Amino acid sequence: MIGIVLDIAHHRLFKPVLTGSADEENRSFLKINFKNKGLDAINISNILHHKKVTSTVPTYFKPRAPLISYSYTRPIASKIFNYKQTLQDLTTNGHAYNPPVCNCASSAFNYGPAGHVITGDLNIINNVKLKEVLSKGPKYREPQSFTWRQNFKIIMDSVEDYARRWAKLEEVEENTLSEWVKAVRSLVKARISRLQKTMSTKTKSVFSDPDVVSELSTIHDSYVVVPADKASNNIVFVCKAHYCNCLKEELGINSTQGNPTYTRTSFSKDEILDNHKSVLSSFGITCSEEDLELPFLYWIPKLHKNPYKQRYIAGSAKCSTKPLSIVLTKILTAVKEGLQKYCSTAYSRSGVNQMWILKNSKELLENLKSLSFSKVHSIKTFDFSTLYTTIPHNKLKSRLKDLITHCFFHKNGTRRYKYVVLGPLKTYFVKDHSDCKVKYSETDIVRMLEFLIDNIFVMFDGQIFQQTIGIPMGTNCAPLLADLFLYSYEAEFIQGLLKSGKKKLAQRFNFTYRYIDDVISLNNPKFSEFLDFIYPCELEIKDTTESNA
Repeated sequence: MIGIVLDIAHHRLFKPVLTGSADEENRSFLKINFKNKGLDAINISNILHHKKVTSTVPTYFKPRAPLISYSYTRPIASKIFNYKQTLQDLTTNGHAYNPPVCNCASSAFNYGPAGHVITGDLNIINNVKLKEVLSKGPKYREPQSFTWRQNFKIIMDSVEDYARRWAKLEEVEENTLSEWVKAVRSLVKARISRLQKTMSTKTKSVFSDPDVVSELSTIHDSYVVVPADKASNNIVFVCKAHYCNCLKEELGINSTQGNPTYTRTSFSKDEILDNHKSVLSSFGITCSEEDLELPFLYWIPKLHKNPYKQRYIAGSAKCSTKPLSIVLTKILTAVKEGLQKYCSTAYSRSGVNQMWILKNSKELLENLKSLSFSKVHSIKTFDFSTLYTTIPHNKLKSRLKDLITHCFFHKNGTRRYKYVVLGPLKTYFVKDHSDCKVKYSETDIVRMLEFLIDNIFVMFDGQIFQQTIGIPMGTNCAPLLADLFLYSYEAEFIQGLLKSGKKKLAQRFNFTYRYIDDVISLNNPKFSEFLDFIYPCELEIKDTTESNA
């Protein structure tokens, strides 16, 4: 549903959102069905804080602090990106689809190293209106037409429901807040009355213009339009023939030797989906009819590389392993958080950091501020090449199994926890018993992980390929799997140094941080000399430090 979500702290307005603590248990949502400029201009937050409204609240009510969040209309991305449609068109009516012959050689937008068009230059578009709207980025949302009567009804329906739930929370009669509702209604009417004189309620989508539709169709005929890697609000146009050929090369279709990462399977789509549905059911996980799909393999350009490279993604809003991946994401997040707490405690006691994982760049900046460096004399950066498609399955499963076991057992072998519980609001470990129906032992988790890793399939050109090395981007828990896999080696390396009595050497890695496949090491100029001792030989990590020379 499209709309505004008003989250009023400690109010039961629309639907409760409990997060655990007593203070947070009363947080809830007021949903307003549509997001448009009219609702923005009415400014419901300001009205709820207006003295005429707050003065009508009984003095014996607990103090409340309104917070607002929004649910938006769909962005223009769904109209402009056509990579999914391109992949679906590869097999039409049982006949192989061939992309059009490109004219990239004579194009002003030809990217030399590839010999084809790969560009983010919007001058490739001739229509001014289309160019203007695309310049706002794929996350842009077009203004919506509305009526003031509709907006008034939307707000008041939600406010009245809000009042009923608030009254129930305070254990009073529903009509106790009738004056409060009247005050809100009066101010909303007054705002609308003023806005009607100055604000237009009608707007027309750029994509309803026949010339824009024609131009976009022409673009889609020749190019695959995709977001840029690490800059998702940027649009890239890629020659359709080149796009498809890159996928064929990645899957080994054009090579007599193939690609060891992907193996063409003899199983039919129905056989794979039936198996997935059956196994997920054995884990107590429901696979709906909508989920009974296999993902396509697609790619987005890495324009920050020289020359440009591709990031391959197994993408599908719905696929048969997604429900399992969502469950594992929750579990592995709890595992990761537990390891971070453990490493934080160990760091405070030993002065040695063995947890290099970063949540985001903000965390790095916060760490740098808190560490109060007297001087940063060395900065080294590194990048894993094709991390997701080079992790060996046997090592991934073995390493993850050890980490999971570590979470459930003490070092002396005695059990620490019996289950990890997936509650409605949070995931947590329990030592003995839980009434929650959704709980898993370490054996269950390992089985689920192994099944997911062994059952990664992608479709291309009517063919099905099984990924036999690595994990594809696009799988919900892929970043966590990669993170924990690399952490297992990093922690093992540091622990090995400590066991060998090399504490000072271990401390030289205290200011090493990693965000998925990017590593930064501060004040440790010889970090690169230890790469072969830290990470498995299958992974290629490159020094990306920029020289001042």
